Formats: sequence, C-alpha cells, structure tokens
Amino acid sequence: MEWGVIPFYVKDERKFLRQRTSMLNARAERILDDPKSVWYKIKNRRCLIPFTGIFENRGIVGWKNKVPYFITLKDQPLFFLPGLYATADLPDQETGEVVKRYTFTLITRTANPLLANIHNDGEHRYRMPLFLPIAMSKQWIEPELPESKYRKILNYEMPEENMNDIPVWTIRSPKPRPDGKAKTEFWEWKDLPALGEKNPPEKIEKN
Repeated sequence: MEWGVIPFYVKDERKFLRQRTSMLNARAERILDDPKSVWYKIKNRRCLIPFTGIFENRGIVGWKNKVPYFITLKDQPLFFLPGLYATADLPDQETGEVVKRYTFTLITRTANPLLANIHNDGEHRYRMPLFLPIAMSKQWIEPELPESKYRKILNYEMPEENMNDIPVWTIRSPKPRPDGKAKTEFWEWKDLPALGEKNPPEKIEKN
C-alpha cells in the first residue's frame, strides 16, 4: 500500500497530486462524526501500520532549526498504529491499463502532554498518531467493530509515562551522524532546554 489516500472516486491521479498531500493523516475526530468526509466513507476499511518508533520535531524560541525526537512505546518494541485504507481503479500512466491502487492514511488525535511539548510548532502542532495498546490494536481490525468500541478506540490517549522520548541527530539531512551511530540513538544537543521550556511563546491550544 502507498501512504496518502486516493479516494475511490478519483479518476485522474495527476489532478489529485496536490490534494493527496492532505490525505496522509486522518483526524480521529472526523471519522465517525463528519459524514461529508472521505474518512467517514471509508471508516470500515481499517488497517494497522507497523512501527518501531516515530520522529517529531520540536520548535524552540531563538533556535533556527527544530530538534527531532524519536518516540517509542516502552512495552511495545514493535507497535501498530491504526489507519484506514482505500482502493481506486486508475490508469497506469505508462501503459494506460486500469489497475487497482491501494492507499492508506494514518489516524491522528490531539497530543498528550508529552507530544504537545515536542510537536509544538507548524500547521499540525499539538497532534500525534493514535498510539494504542496491543489489545486495542487487535480490536481495530476485528471484522465487526461496534460503534461504541470504535469510538472508545478513537478517543484513547496513550499515557505519556508509557512512552520514551529521546533527542536525536537531524533527520532532515541524508548525511550520516558525525559519530557514525544510527539516527534513532540519543544525540546531545548543547543547551537544550527541558521539555516545556523555551517553546514557541504562543498559548498552547490543542487542535
């Protein structure tokens, strides 16, 4: 599958390319409560996406560059984030043959206190992926999911004490780290303020 939903009604992929960048993530709040959204229309096409961790960038007052953090779950070295998938019949741009394309979106929710302090800048600040315990991940792909259970999953907030967060070397450059270590390992940023300090000076309003 490809990340970035192409809805079933799209017939010309080239005209949809720009809009597709807004289809990478789906807000949990819209899936059951916005009948006009694509997410509502594909709400029963549920999938799981495996991760060992995610990166989020933190803005700091007076710093030119953001500081990346690697976020993992303490009790799940491999975890599964919930998503929705779509299928679309589209012509192959080289052969013209109509092929079935499978695409998916990652579900996000309002950030918990830890991620609100890290993902604190940008258009989608104060959001985070919908992290789930393993039992809820399994429930997500049950063939029949009652709306009450569905809503409970979408409303779940992973406690910050269940998460690891470490500052890491920049992830926006293909260059290797100066010390040769993996980009998921701890990197010491000189004079890095503690989380919650010297963040962008705007009032935190969760989206």
